[in-house]
Amino acid sequence: MKILSSEEQKIQSVLTQVLTILSGEKNKQRDWDQFLSHFTPDATIGYSYTAKTGLKEYRSLPVKEFAESNNKFYNDNRFYEQATQTEIFEWNGIASAHQAYTVHLNTSTLSPESATVKGINYYRLVKVGNDWKIVSLIYAQEDKNNKIPVLNNYN
Repeated sequence: MKILSSEEQKIQSVLTQVLTILSGEKNKQRDWDQFLSHFTPDATIGYSYTAKTGLKEYRSLPVKEFAESNNKFYNDNRFYEQATQTEIFEWNGIASAHQAYTVHLNTSTLSPESATVKGINYYRLVKVGNDWKIVSLIYAQEDKNNKIPVLNNYN
């Protein structure tokens, strides 16, 4: 396991906090103000997916709109997202992170075998003052043709 620098540890903490806020039991209100505090005001969340045509497509929306439009989903479902691997690159106030994840949606356990979705989150971050803020989060889900790779510096 790679030993993280102090800046990489701060970035890892932000990523962990974001997943912790999103995760929870059904009818548990998520702390969207805390969630938004980890993003720049103009941040976006997007996803890459394979359309019915078989071609890749991409959709994104402002992070505040993501929180507003997904509040009902998170409130109505038992949802837990867990990082399984994270790779961070940081230099001079900018950073990127690749984070393999599993999602447990309405499952009774959080075992790896019970994961309903696997994928990768790709973050771009910037240091603002003493804090790391997410500029963008793009995710894609694993499918039969694209399995999660082993990331270079697992941590």
